[in-house]
Amino acid sequence: MVNRRGIGLIDVAIAICVVALALSFVLPVYHASEGKVKYEKSVMQLKSVSDAMEKHYLETGRFPVFENWSQLAVPDSPLVTEGYVEKIPAQDAFGRPFQGQCDGTTYELKGMSIISFNKKLVSNYPDYSFKTGAKFTQKGKKES
Repeated sequence: MVNRRGIGLIDVAIAICVVALALSFVLPVYHASEGKVKYEKSVMQLKSVSDAMEKHYLETGRFPVFENWSQLAVPDSPLVTEGYVEKIPAQDAFGRPFQGQCDGTTYELKGMSIISFNKKLVSNYPDYSFKTGAKFTQKGKKES
């Protein structure tokens, strides 16, 4: 009769395989949901800037002029100093810079798609923009 003590190497290998298999199902779902949350946060950040642009226009009759996003996302931006928005984010929730320009009469603010290798996920969360009149558009989808 063999007296068996402790855990064998095979037992450890089987446990590792079971954990790895479980993680292979859980991690993609987690990363997809994390990406969706970051995308939605980025859209809301850009929407707040678009709303501030519209309020500024209603009170002054023109939009603040800027050639690129970095000129707008500064502490002394008219949108911040005049109280239309508390802060203008320099980057989206993924850490990528927003894009935009305004000539004083029209503007366009742009954000990028979700980061994923899943093409279906990227097509559901594509590049987006806010244009004069707070019009929200997503690349490849109808204007809303």
